[in-house]
Amino acid sequence: MDIDVAGTLALAVFGSYFLAILLLFTLILRSLPHAPLNTRAVWTFSLLTLASLTHTWFYMIKFLLWSFHTYTSSLLPTSPSSTPLLLPQIASWLTHTALFSQAWAAVSFGSFNWWWSEQLCLYTAGAWTLFLYTQARRYKIRRVWAYMLLGQLVAVSVASGVFYVAVVLARAREVGAKEKGLNEKKTGKERVPLTVTLPILLSLLTIIISPYTSTSNGTFLPNLLLMHFLLFVPLLSSPSPSLASSTHSTASTQNKYTKYTITTHTLTTTTTLTALTLRILAYKAAFASLPPLPSTTSTSNIHMFSAEAWRVLHDHPAQASIGWDVVWTGVGVGVWVLVGMRPVSRKESEGSTTRKAPTSEGPTMHKKSKPPTSRKMAIGKTLTKTPTSTSPLPSTKTSPSTSTEEEARTLYRKTLRLALLLTPFLSVGVTAPVVFERGRVLDGLAEVDGEGEVG
Repeated sequence: MDIDVAGTLALAVFGSYFLAILLLFTLILRSLPHAPLNTRAVWTFSLLTLASLTHTWFYMIKFLLWSFHTYTSSLLPTSPSSTPLLLPQIASWLTHTALFSQAWAAVSFGSFNWWWSEQLCLYTAGAWTLFLYTQARRYKIRRVWAYMLLGQLVAVSVASGVFYVAVVLARAREVGAKEKGLNEKKTGKERVPLTVTLPILLSLLTIIISPYTSTSNGTFLPNLLLMHFLLFVPLLSSPSPSLASSTHSTASTQNKYTKYTITTHTLTTTTTLTALTLRILAYKAAFASLPPLPSTTSTSNIHMFSAEAWRVLHDHPAQASIGWDVVWTGVGVGVWVLVGMRPVSRKESEGSTTRKAPTSEGPTMHKKSKPPTSRKMAIGKTLTKTPTSTSPLPSTKTSPSTSTEEEARTLYRKTLRLALLLTPFLSVGVTAPVVFERGRVLDGLAEVDGEGEVG
């Protein structure tokens, strides 16, 4: 059994799939921000990424083996005495099997199958796309489109974990810099252009109509491909922060990016309400698919629902891969709240500042200092008098900063309860938009607090 041209092309495409994954990992790791290493956060998200990659791809490999075995079992035996070669079999399998469509059909048709898969679609189309866009602009993270492509080729939880690492490193780089970046960072009033809003809303529309598509009438695959394509548009067409807010840009250039915009809060509210509505419908369809309870049994509907959801999760390897991707994505959002969104206390920030300040001139002056001369004594007297003359100023500036810090901590505690309590019951696609939006508000409070200290 020889390999024909179609088989050769199929093998080349299959090999390029894994090559693209390796290139994406290399591209992302090489483009990570160079910053002082935050050991706790970076290692936490790195281990989370490794765990989700191992778990989801264990089932992905099982799916590939299942698909190959299913195809070869359907073939008629050529001859009892001859054993077909493995490579021609693989080429024939890849030529006659649409793996992408086969995997997504297995996880999309069926009430409980879609109950699992819809969560990942809502999270990716709504919360995560906006999170990638806003965080990349705020912290100048390069090649943000590569994270989306990595999520589609590998797993969303894996790409999310790597992007959390990028944000943590970018924040550390920004804290170490003297300038705070762009005025557009004022979170809460941050606006997104139509090139971001429209693709997100259209991708949510493809999720809405997905349960009504079918492979028999040819509507399933085009709708699925459109959803995946739309998620790239905000990350490819978004202007760079320097272009959107540079003082050297013309008025027409600025008007180009601000004419049709809405706030991130408005877009987050829209995606959250849409996701919540779809999740209610998914729950309703899943409960309706359960068999009626016998009058003699003591089992509740909730117990039957949980048992059926667990059974469907492991009923098919493709479903297990995407289902556990949902779980790991939800875990990642929870860890982001615990580690990535935790506000830094004022004592910690002042402690880091006082540790860094003496490195410029302080130590060298102490090493070179001799018994003080008359000029140094005069400078010393001036310095000792300075605190008394400016003593009322710290009390004036501390009060707003303290209230801002307390406001940030209160918002953080509310977000933590929301993520930990609601995510297991509703969906990561419902809670993640709210969590990420509150994270943007926390970033804005931190920046306002930082600006208050600088004066």
